[in-house]
Amino acid sequence: MGNGIIAGIKRFAMNKNTVTIFAVLVGIVVLWVGYSYRVGQSTKSVEVWAAGATIKPVTKIDSTMLVRVKISETLAKKLNIFYTKDNLNDLYTNVNVTVPKSGFFYKDRNQIVKKEEVQNSIWQGLDENYGIFYMSVDDKSTYGNSITPGSYIDLYLKGKNPDTGGRIFQKYVEKIQVLEVRDGSGKNVFAQDTPTKPSLMLFAIENDLFEELTFIRELGGDWTLVPVPRGIEYGQNDGETKKVSNELSAIIQRYNGNVGN
Repeated sequence: MGNGIIAGIKRFAMNKNTVTIFAVLVGIVVLWVGYSYRVGQSTKSVEVWAAGATIKPVTKIDSTMLVRVKISETLAKKLNIFYTKDNLNDLYTNVNVTVPKSGFFYKDRNQIVKKEEVQNSIWQGLDENYGIFYMSVDDKSTYGNSITPGSYIDLYLKGKNPDTGGRIFQKYVEKIQVLEVRDGSGKNVFAQDTPTKPSLMLFAIENDLFEELTFIRELGGDWTLVPVPRGIEYGQNDGETKKVSNELSAIIQRYNGNVGN
């Protein structure tokens, strides 16, 4: 009787229909396990760092500036951002980096660096009520590389008036002393015997005006800041850096509010 049972099992196992059904079941199990794994991976969340408020260039980071945010692990890996297990305390935002509120910290964008990696001579002794503002420039906007560190400029605002639809080209800030002009690699354009191609212009500005200028810069195509060089005597005259158009400032603040809504 035992041999008959064994023989029956063998015939059942060798039956083509049985083999097919078994293969289909195995395939379904494999697909289910794979699907469950992928779903689990895509829905698994991790904690990452985000900025609790806007962080200016060359700012020492501490825990009060950071907030924890939960996102999917898949997205975190794709973005290549810092997890909360990564210690960002005592690191610095780089020279040309402003991290917006709720912005992430990316590992591959050279956003966050050690103190010794920051070319920070112009930040030494900077008053706490001032920020270092940078703006993109080129050969044309620097008048053939003629705007040099220590020289003075006025800033004009060019763009479209959101109230009237008309064009704006008007002086906005006057008597700004240029601290540095840097090339695309972050080096001083005039540090070499032959000046390199300008990419960034940096100067110190009071915090309230820093915020307005940053808004204009980040807005992009609607408005443009235009540097206009002034002579040596201009810098020697009495007076300090100041905003000369409250009308433009009011337009900017209204437009900023509209963009934020």
